[in-house]
Amino acid sequence: MELINPHDYDISYDKQFMSLMIRLFKPYIIFKKSSDDKVPKIYRNIGLHWESSIDTSPPYTFHGKIQEHGMKIISLEEYIHFVQCIFPNIINDEIKNNQHDLDIEVCKQDIINSQRKTLPRFKLPMFINLDNIEEEECNQIVSELNQLDRQNITIIRRQNRIKLKELQEKKKSSRRNSKNL
Repeated sequence: MELINPHDYDISYDKQFMSLMIRLFKPYIIFKKSSDDKVPKIYRNIGLHWESSIDTSPPYTFHGKIQEHGMKIISLEEYIHFVQCIFPNIINDEIKNNQHDLDIEVCKQDIINSQRKTLPRFKLPMFINLDNIEEEECNQIVSELNQLDRQNITIIRRQNRIKLKELQEKKKSSRRNSKNL
């Protein structure tokens, strides 16, 4: 999901607020105005799944036509359902996934930083925070690292630092943006 800075928009103006919302929904919903209708048609990207941990299916059935490269016309009720139920779940799922990725990278960093001179070079540190990740995931990282040579470990260490910085910045940015909305 693209990070969008809400400070780029003055949401006190309707037009800028609408531009922000259209940009947020762009991967999922597209609005197209037809020449004969005054009301734009609402299209849903059928290639993306709107799955979440709770049932988000609408309490009605709508049989729209599939048109234009994987897009499906949806009703106003389905659009409202998306805005009120599905999109917040997509955001929450994205936040959880980012936090999980960050926790995995922190675990990997802890494991790499505890490298030993004897074989096996890596083992699970004794005092590692396993609140948000499974111990099995960390053990998998240990076994993968133990199979690498020194040169590849150096590459993994560098990649880990970069990815850790990216995820931390993404987390800071999303916190900043959510506080200011």
